[in-house]
Amino acid sequence: MISHSLTTSNSCKSQTLFANGRAVTFNGKLSVTAEHNHLGESARVELKRLQGVVQRKAVLSKEAPRSIVADCIAGVSEEAKPLVRRSLLARNIRSIRNEENLEPANPKNLHELLSKILRDKKGQQSLEDREFEGFQDLGVSIAIKWKS
Repeated sequence: MISHSLTTSNSCKSQTLFANGRAVTFNGKLSVTAEHNHLGESARVELKRLQGVVQRKAVLSKEAPRSIVADCIAGVSEEAKPLVRRSLLARNIRSIRNEENLEPANPKNLHELLSKILRDKKGQQSLEDREFEGFQDLGVSIAIKWKS
């Protein structure tokens, strides 16, 4: 499968040399460029369709990956359900959101979290020219010191 922004190209994955089936989707519209010369696996087609639905929902919604996966799997046939790998779908959702900058990665420490909050999308500090010097964790409250 080859995928460019709006175009996805699929070729037959059959083991024979004579399977030359080709299909292209452009902006959601399917076009078959070469017919298959054998019967297809409906479960595999359904899994590809599921993957597309999951990816679309990952970009459009802010739901947790596990709820997106659960919603999408509910519509899958009983034949294809054993073939679904939930962990891979959830990882796919997280990577898509990370690539699209839809949600920040989990910070490793409080300093990383605060520095991301204080910077705007252009990478410049959002609070005038003050620099973030450090912080102290005071139990419940957090004290932030600024250079002036």
